[in-house]
Amino acid sequence: GLGGIAVPDELRGDDVFVTTSVSHAAVLPQVVAAVHHGGVGTVQAVARAGITSIVVPFFADQPFWGAVLHRQGLAPRPVRPRALTARSLGDALDAVGRYAAPNAELGPLIAAEHGAQTAVEILENATA
Repeated sequence: GLGGIAVPDELRGDDVFVTTSVSHAAVLPQVVAAVHHGGVGTVQAVARAGITSIVVPFFADQPFWGAVLHRQGLAPRPVRPRALTARSLGDALDAVGRYAAPNAELGPLIAAEHGAQTAVEILENATA
């Protein structure tokens, strides 16, 4: 992805796809969960798709959004990068089913919103 993580050739195979970038809208509806950094744009895209986030936050707003998702019952507790192991990630993936229903309910609500359009309309109609 855009994060610059390289996958060595010896780890590539029929079950590993590497690309520089891919549309959230193309991928997320095909999966039940997304492991990601927790940036607000990715959080929104995953929520819009109605699937569960597993957040591995690194900096800035990412720990905040991971905590919000967990507190709202939409995601397992964020996994700190230093605690990221096959076991900790596996535990988070095992918990995904607990969050499926609320995310499936939330996804269509977010998809029905026109947030950017509404924000522009509010700004255009604001009086100084």
